[in-house]
Amino acid sequence: MKYYDIFSYLYDLLAPDWYYHKPRKFAIEKLDFKKNSNIIVLPCGTGQSFKYLKNQLKSNGLIIGIDYSEGMLTKARKKIRKKGWDNIITLHEDAARFNKSDIASISEEELNIDAIYLELGLSAMPEWKKVIDKSLSLVRVGGKIVIMDWYMEEPNLWGRFIDLIGNADVTRPTWEYLKSRKEVKDFNLNHSFKNGGVFVASGYKV
Repeated sequence: MKYYDIFSYLYDLLAPDWYYHKPRKFAIEKLDFKKNSNIIVLPCGTGQSFKYLKNQLKSNGLIIGIDYSEGMLTKARKKIRKKGWDNIITLHEDAARFNKSDIASISEEELNIDAIYLELGLSAMPEWKKVIDKSLSLVRVGGKIVIMDWYMEEPNLWGRFIDLIGNADVTRPTWEYLKSRKEVKDFNLNHSFKNGGVFVASGYKV
């Protein structure tokens, strides 16, 4: 993760929030959560999605941001302190190995996970299928999983740039694996964003 520790210094400049505003807002609306929900964001990166989630949760519920890069988490934690957000926890964890015991360590009370938001990470994770499997094992029955990420069957210059700066593979159709899982119902896929290659996919756990 040393690459992402270094990349964290430039992330908000090279992947600014304004660029992803429309798909990110749409994706978070697709999470379909209520005020007292517990939500996992992974990878949480520099915490760009936190303000969108806070706009709906206010001071209710809990946002759990997970990332394997300490550099990204440092940036995210600075935003949390600056804004005074009191219901966001960040954890340095491997998304493919994060489990229920890790969730249990967060609170003395049992936490049901109502939604999991996989943002701009599966395209760069070597064990991305395990991350989807893990997400399905953690979210409660009736909870929602939403992916917002890149996909280009034949990457253009911008797609190759995303691959380069994100150490990613934008030709990876990650939503297909989510769709194929028997635990998922009401699968939905949206490609209709001006940011070429950005998609949002979602489904409920049964």
